[in-house]
Amino acid sequence: MVLRYINIVETRTTFSTISNFKCTICLIDLVLLKSLRLKNIRSYLEQDITFPEGIVLLAGDIGAGKSTILLAIEFALFGLLRGELSGSALLRNGAREGKVELSFMINDRTYTIGRTLKRTKTSVEQDAGYLVEDGLRRELTAIELKAAVLHLLGYPDDLLTKSKSLIYRYTVYTPQEEMKRIILDDTESRLVILRKVFDIEKYRRISDNANTYAKLLRERKRAYEGQLVDEPLKQQQWEQKHQDARVVQQALLDIQPRLNTARQAVREHKAGLEAFEQQRAALHNHRASLQATEAELIMLAQHHQQTQTEIAQLANAQQEIAPVPALQDITQSLQQKQQELQLIDQEVNTHIAAHAELRATRQLSESTLRKIMALEHCPTCLQMVDPAHKHQIAEQEQQKAQSLATQLESYEHAVMQSKQKKQRILQELTTLQQHHAAAQTAQVKLQHAQLNQQRKQQLEIRLAQITAARTTAEARKQSAVAQLHTLPDLEQRFLTGKQQLDVLLRQEQQVVVEHATLVEHAKHLRETLTLLDQDLTVKRQVRKQLEQLNVLHHWVDEFFSGLMTVMEKHVMTKVYHDFNAFFQQWFGLLIEDEVLVARLDETFSPIVQQNGYDIEVMNLSGGEKTACALAYRLALNRVITHLRSGIHTKDALILDEPTDGFSAGQIERLRDVLEQLRARQILLVSHEAAIESLADHVLRVVKEEHTSKIVA
Repeated sequence: MVLRYINIVETRTTFSTISNFKCTICLIDLVLLKSLRLKNIRSYLEQDITFPEGIVLLAGDIGAGKSTILLAIEFALFGLLRGELSGSALLRNGAREGKVELSFMINDRTYTIGRTLKRTKTSVEQDAGYLVEDGLRRELTAIELKAAVLHLLGYPDDLLTKSKSLIYRYTVYTPQEEMKRIILDDTESRLVILRKVFDIEKYRRISDNANTYAKLLRERKRAYEGQLVDEPLKQQQWEQKHQDARVVQQALLDIQPRLNTARQAVREHKAGLEAFEQQRAALHNHRASLQATEAELIMLAQHHQQTQTEIAQLANAQQEIAPVPALQDITQSLQQKQQELQLIDQEVNTHIAAHAELRATRQLSESTLRKIMALEHCPTCLQMVDPAHKHQIAEQEQQKAQSLATQLESYEHAVMQSKQKKQRILQELTTLQQHHAAAQTAQVKLQHAQLNQQRKQQLEIRLAQITAARTTAEARKQSAVAQLHTLPDLEQRFLTGKQQLDVLLRQEQQVVVEHATLVEHAKHLRETLTLLDQDLTVKRQVRKQLEQLNVLHHWVDEFFSGLMTVMEKHVMTKVYHDFNAFFQQWFGLLIEDEVLVARLDETFSPIVQQNGYDIEVMNLSGGEKTACALAYRLALNRVITHLRSGIHTKDALILDEPTDGFSAGQIERLRDVLEQLRARQILLVSHEAAIESLADHVLRVVKEEHTSKIVA
């Protein structure tokens, strides 16, 4: 669980034995600078620089451009560094673009890095760069290129998001103005930097994370304790509801016999009423039969009278049938005229459509003529339109319009003739429709007379049937009257039994309601007990989690945080012993005064003593202060390179003005220091001529008319 909140890294740090100061450095997988190409970088226009192995001195006057080469190397490797190395500080004044290309070797494989700078309206920014490996060039963004370089140099990936690489700054190159900063900084700032470069700030982060996690655990404990506040009350409620459930269950057992007795009484009384119900139903059936028969007799009498009246009316309505005109001939003539009318309509519509199309064509021609006359430039080629050409097109359109006008008049005349012919046919069609209606009326009258004759015959048959039905209904009436006289008077006895049944039903309902109330109460108690059981189960789980949380919180708060502090002190102690030994050795080599000794206290602050008395570093002379800073710098370099075994820049060292204030004797002592370093490649930057005797190769930097260059 702790690992979910604390970034615990491996705490078992293995330190290489670094007491043998004069050991031979392995040359495998170590960086060797080969060449540097500059274009528009500060005071350089274009410059190619080759770096041989050994001690290489960049010599020249102050301000000649020596430090620019070192900054260009750092820019090629890591790009612009926020707050440390800006684009405006690198790009030459007045230049729009600049470029740095660095070639180096790792394990006999050559790599080339290229980065560019571009000036925008508001700032100078780095553009995409490239990496050449084994002749293969890859275009990469600035962040991708930095990630690739970190991988090649063996530096940690987390430096990708940092503003500067502390490992590079404290093992390879430290700018001149920062050489003495680390020994002059306050104790806390120095320890922060050392924790980062030694990669032991993780213990402080782990301790801080542990404290944060302990705070989170305390908050969780308070939350769990808050959930358990009402646990005793919940337990008391559960016991009370459990007792109530037992009482209700006993009441249900007690009421069950009463409920069975009431239901049995109701069933027996209902069985006794069934006989009365059957006789009562028979009585109602006879009464209903009598009423239905009487109603049927009344209805049959009415139908008998109505049928006789209708037969008499039909007999009087018979009349002679008039002759029917030839309806079929009239119908054929009518259809023929309708077809002629449809043909005329089609002809009129055709003429109207053609007329409309011609009118649209004429309007389009007139519109085209207006547009052409108003046109000054061709919309396609934008050239001036020739007036003669416009006049020619206008004459063509006018001729076309005259032809269309003639055609329109022809179609208008044809439409008028068709409409006159249609009017004549409509008059003839109206006359035929009148004759057709008269013939239909005569035919309907004939059919109606025939139907009346059939209806009269049907009514005479129906009259005979009604007479027979009246005789049969009269017989049923007499039979029903006889049956009613034979049945006893059951209504009073049925009402008395019904009242007794109602009393029994009310008694049963009272017991049922009481039973249902107890059942509902028992159900509610069961549901309440279930919820209480669930709640108490959750609280028991919370209590168990709280107990585990108490153990975990005690371990994190009382043990783990202290363990991290102890481990950090242990690691810092180991680093301190190695660091202090190197610092004392370098300081002893660089200082001429044998009574002047130096050591580091437990905060890695340099303590200088003279004749047994402590001296503030600020009170040292310029050369002594430089010697102290250089000894601190070299000791730090050696401890870091041995502590971080995976980095590939162990055998490269850049010293920017390392002899500021040195005497001739101290410069000679520096020779011994450089020999003991046995680095494969050391870049020295100095304006002092005396230091040239220490170098294997000298690259002289001069500045002429604000432009720097390398001379032989």
